[in-house]
Amino acid sequence: MKNWKVIAGIVGVFLLGMTAGGLVTARVIKRQAHRAGAPGSPMAAEFITRRLTWELHLTPEQRRQVFAILSETQRELRPLYQRALTESQQKIRAVLRPDQQAKYDRLLAERRAARRPGTMVDKPDERP
Repeated sequence: MKNWKVIAGIVGVFLLGMTAGGLVTARVIKRQAHRAGAPGSPMAAEFITRRLTWELHLTPEQRRQVFAILSETQRELRPLYQRALTESQQKIRAVLRPDQQAKYDRLLAERRAARRPGTMVDKPDERP
């Protein structure tokens, strides 16, 4: 009977550890993804370059080239992303009642105010 309790205790501790590890990992991944920012964000190229450098063991020259490629891609994506975002907001607004439109406009204004200047990324301390 004692062996059963010891095994159950060990399994319980193991399961708690797995759960805690999974929760921490999910939070870290979410935070890293947020730091990468939206397409076109100045931080995204640096974040992705750092990640690829770590994962692929890039040389300094490869790192420079990858960063240049990603930065160029970011510059190309930013206007496309902004245009798509604006269009989707207009389409959403079109299906709302006037009272909902007013609230939606306030929500959008609050989100814009919570962003880092010059980016489409929320300030870290303002995130939900």
